[in-house]
Amino acid sequence: MTVVGNRLRYLRELLNLTQEEFAKKLQISSSSLKRYEGSNQSEARELPLDLALKIAVEYGISLDWLTGVSDNMYRNQTPSKLAEIFNSLTEDQKKELFSYAMYLKNKGENMNE
Repeated sequence: MTVVGNRLRYLRELLNLTQEEFAKKLQISSSSLKRYEGSNQSEARELPLDLALKIAVEYGISLDWLTGVSDNMYRNQTPSKLAEIFNSLTEDQKKELFSYAMYLKNKGENMNE
């Protein structure tokens, strides 16, 4: 699998979508998505630029990340974007996110000891 194929599959799994569901959202056939993900090496295809751009815009990811140039997945990793996301969550989701943030904070503090 190529870097692009791996990252495309990672994004799909992060979104908790099957290949069929993700293909439908992208308005492509599931067989095309399978080729872009490189599920079958002999049939693997390069992701067209227009589709890569569509994915980047739709899911807020960086083309640099998608192509393996960068490890920063999201385009807009700013405090204001984080606040916007936080404000769009339900109260239960906010509690879960806060708990996870505390876990990460404590994990980081323990690594520095």
